[in-house]
Amino acid sequence: MSVPDSTSSILPSLPEVIDKIGLGPTHLRFIFTGGGVWLADGSELLLISAVTSTVAAEWSLDAMQRGSMVTIVYIGVLVANVISGPLGDRGGRRQLILASYMGIFAFSMISSFAANFWLLCFWRFFVGLSFGLGQPPWNVLITEVTPSKWRVLVNGGSMMMFCFGELFSCGLIMADDSSMEHLHWRTLLRLGAVPSLLFWVAGLFFLHQSPYYLAQSGKQSEATEVLASMQRDNCLPNFPVEFAPPAEDSLEDGSHEDLGAMSRWRKLGTGPLLMTTAIMSYTCFSVNLIYYGTLYAFPNLLPTLHSASPDTSSPATQLMVGALWELPGIALAIFFGMCMPRRPVMKMSLLLLMAAILLFVGGATGGMGFAVIAWHVGYYMIKFIVEVAFTLAYVYIGEVYPTVVRTTGAAFNIAFGRVGATVSPLLYEKLKDATGSYATFFYLLAGLTFINVALVDMLPIETYNTALATSFDDLEKKLDYGATESTMRSTIGPPESTGGTADASKDP
Repeated sequence: MSVPDSTSSILPSLPEVIDKIGLGPTHLRFIFTGGGVWLADGSELLLISAVTSTVAAEWSLDAMQRGSMVTIVYIGVLVANVISGPLGDRGGRRQLILASYMGIFAFSMISSFAANFWLLCFWRFFVGLSFGLGQPPWNVLITEVTPSKWRVLVNGGSMMMFCFGELFSCGLIMADDSSMEHLHWRTLLRLGAVPSLLFWVAGLFFLHQSPYYLAQSGKQSEATEVLASMQRDNCLPNFPVEFAPPAEDSLEDGSHEDLGAMSRWRKLGTGPLLMTTAIMSYTCFSVNLIYYGTLYAFPNLLPTLHSASPDTSSPATQLMVGALWELPGIALAIFFGMCMPRRPVMKMSLLLLMAAILLFVGGATGGMGFAVIAWHVGYYMIKFIVEVAFTLAYVYIGEVYPTVVRTTGAAFNIAFGRVGATVSPLLYEKLKDATGSYATFFYLLAGLTFINVALVDMLPIETYNTALATSFDDLEKKLDYGATESTMRSTIGPPESTGGTADASKDP
């Protein structure tokens, strides 16, 4: 770590320089080189969920084996999420994103040649591993290169790539068989892997490393070069982009470079990060269970619902319309995220999501007439509202942790969320077999969402329009004293009068 000299006190901080560079074309560079991890995720996961029935019929698989084809992908994502956090904090964000692209392409192609169920699961595990390797580093990287007031906009724009991935797969499915009864699953998996290769090429030449990571690692000149490139991308005047070296955290385990993975994990269980990590881990779990559980359930349910009411659109068309509804959901998350604090927006979106789930399951099990309208509205609302909760939760976990554990913290929450994604297909199939109805699964989702609404109020830190914390001292100044004061004061001491962005971090 560089030691600040006598001139560093007159230099702006790194967050101030990034705010001065502002929002512009440079963020399109990042999204179209790094955000492809979300597009590849959306494309591959919708495809594998859509072809499970075809694969099951070809190989005579039972319900649990059918669910396992998707679950094994999520297990791979979970494993990679856990390891990508410390790797991203120690070695940088960019390399993991590029490795993710190449792994998705290579293992997806190999899996399309699988000769039996076990080989398909084996190779799809590595596809999931590749997904999980890139998502937490990307979530952190895009947060670190974006001005504070625009973070939710750029993060939301990045997450729209997932929807575009779904739309890409929906187009492939419609071109193959709109009834989804006789899909050529091997060809679909191969075509679905192509975007990952294209993003790898783009990222190899145009994706930057995180300036926060470079600065925290003592690579001041390299960080300045990245900032200068961002300045040029935005067509700005040639103003100085030098910044004061960030303060090095006093860590009992050593410097930033020497801090081990276990030490980083332990940091997540101290002070306000303990409650923050616990609540956001549950939040990520619940929104992943809902999002990926319905992503698995809907391709299996829509053909059945269409048979019961044949006047409705084809299942493939319904999948595409549902994916399209996710785009205004992200736009709504961006709008409220830019004008309201994170916690109330997350709480309101979770309440609406619970209502949408109940409306869908009530309509889907209610027969004809108004019930058909109800499940359509509920289906679109789920696809719409879950994106608001998902986007705000992922923006928050990218903002709340200090630099030295930012990727580790985000990765831990995302990994915990992937537990929800992992169990969702098996949970759906198991509950359906045990109760004879898919409704039980949706009622469970509604109950978990209700609990989540209460937990969001207990988050001790608000990150709306605040600079990213570069140290644990910065984090303490963001603490929202109030309902949590008695539990936090003994750990980190009384609040300080910080002014500026620290004052802005409190709810109005």
